[in-house]
Amino acid sequence: MVVNAADRAVMTGDPILGWQPKKILDCLDEPIPNAGDLRALDGRPCILFGMLNNAEDWSGEYVNPSLHPFALIDAPKLTTPEFWALVRKAHGLPERRRPDTHVAGERLKELHERHLRASNRLLAPRYQ
Repeated sequence: MVVNAADRAVMTGDPILGWQPKKILDCLDEPIPNAGDLRALDGRPCILFGMLNNAEDWSGEYVNPSLHPFALIDAPKLTTPEFWALVRKAHGLPERRRPDTHVAGERLKELHERHLRASNRLLAPRYQ
């Protein structure tokens, strides 16, 4: 094991076979695996997989699986919404907002009316 002073965490030296880097922006708001325990290490969003002896740091451009799980043992736990809010904050993204239901309802109504008009045009006999 190697201590990385810049990350203030213990890092593993063994590569994870078959691992492909995942861009954080491609993974936003995806479901968290049941084995994952959400933590914050010095304000950085992380996932601890204690039973798998693994941990991930979500504060960089890519998910970093080199974080040693021991670094997260005493880190504060997060809820799923807190985790995603911290991920967005770490990447300078706006907070996720629920869509305005009134606006969404009006948009659906408009789309339904357009569909009906188009259907009526197709069904109506054409006289030339």
